[in-house]
Amino acid sequence: MVITIPSKEGALSVIPTGAGEARQLTHDKISYNRIRYLPDGKQLLASGIEAGHGGRDYLIDLNSGDSKAITPEGMVGVNLSPDGRSVAVLGPDGKWGIWPLNGSGFRAIPGL
Repeated sequence: MVITIPSKEGALSVIPTGAGEARQLTHDKISYNRIRYLPDGKQLLASGIEAGHGGRDYLIDLNSGDSKAITPEGMVGVNLSPDGRSVAVLGPDGKWGIWPLNGSGFRAIPGL
């Protein structure tokens, strides 16, 4: 399946690569701009912006379309670790770090 991102604000859609119907995935007011599949194939990692807020990362359930913010505002990135358990993020201070998807907190990457 393919995930489509609207050119302007709007919902993400799921389009099957074989037989099946396209469907709207998300039902929120977040403008997503970068998306990656998690290795389990059940969730997406997406960076997005909700009106009046800073950018952040979200996990999106592929079955329900529900999204959950996983980073604080201003901390974004969608470069997943090979095991899919953490993501490289850029903080509002311009420093790179690792954010575990379990929410255990930012770990700075020294020298970056």
